[in-house]
Parts: sequence; C-alpha cells; structure tokens
Amino acid sequence: MKVQEDAVTAVLRLVAEGFRPFVVGDPAAPDCLVYVRAAAGLRDMVKVHGPEAAEAVRMVGTGMTRRAEGATAEVVAAVLGWSICE
Repeated sequence: MKVQEDAVTAVLRLVAEGFRPFVVGDPAAPDCLVYVRAAAGLRDMVKVHGPEAAEAVRMVGTGMTRRAEGATAEVVAAVLGWSICE
C-alpha cells in the first residue's frame, strides 16, 4: 500500500511541476500514463505502468541524454532532480 501511495504522490508532483498527463489506451483501463514537460529545447517524458514500474527519458533535440527506470516514486524523484540547464 505504501508503494501505491508514494506513486500517487509522485505523479501529483509531476503535474505540480508542469508535466502534462496523457492516457495511453482506453481511458477506463489505460495501458499506461505518460507525463511530458517541454522547456528550453528539452523534453522530459515519464511513462508510468504502475506503482512499481516507470521509465523516463530526457530528449534534447532528437537525442536522448538521460534515462531512468524503476519504481514510480524513484523515477519521478530522479526526473525532478534533472537540471533544466542541460
């Protein structure tokens, strides 16, 4: 239960930090949720499969410069720690 609560808190932090949420698949039973933030030529994307499974990338232009995967709360913490001065 704690992992699920941490995941919910984490995705709420993403939204508070300016990430836009998108549902992938059927909204009633989504395959995953994707959160995207674009600023100053950077795009950070977090794909949430569930409380214990998420992945994230940072794109600069067409190249990936950072990547994280693991539990949702851990991935969100990593992404929010990435500097916008890439």
